[in-house]
Amino acid sequence: MDINHNLITSQGPGTALEFAVEIIIALCGKEKAWEVAEPMVTNPTLHYHKMGKYDA
Repeated sequence: MDINHNLITSQGPGTALEFAVEIIIALCGKEKAWEVAEPMVTNPTLHYHKMGKYDA
């Protein structure tokens, strides 16, 4: 993810889940993002609970 000047961008369809999680982090914080991502079937090597440059 590239997060600059209140603009969140992604690299394409292959990063859709990471993009969605970053949007949730930006709007609602890491705790809510983890709550949403935890029950989803995701790539286990993508540590969603460690994502985001925003602190909740």
